[in-house]
Amino acid sequence: MALIAESRFRYPDEEHPDWTTRSNVPNHSSGIPHDPETAYPDLVVLNSKMEVVKIIEIESKRNLSVDDVNRWKTYTSLCPAFYLYVPLETRSKVIQVLNFHRIPYKMLGLYAYNSQGHLLVDND
Repeated sequence: MALIAESRFRYPDEEHPDWTTRSNVPNHSSGIPHDPETAYPDLVVLNSKMEVVKIIEIESKRNLSVDDVNRWKTYTSLCPAFYLYVPLETRSKVIQVLNFHRIPYKMLGLYAYNSQGHLLVDND
């Protein structure tokens, strides 16, 4: 996850000098209030007013659960810019789930590891 955060969501940057990226992995440090409890997406991008401008979730598991779907629904209700990264081999299944449950997303990112163990990331 750190590699995706560093390569894709490195804020502040030239275009957004007032944005910052915060990680909730491994420790919950940037929660978003949501009834009945606080939500902790993997990455949260905030502007200078501490408003959430992007939520990024990076899934590592191969099998999706109802908890995953519910979490994604919650994140899209908290911020319209929901970015989801999943293992490349789960692409078809994830798209089916997103469409079936009408979960809006800004971008679906795919990742895999090459034979040397290097992370490869692509946007769908």
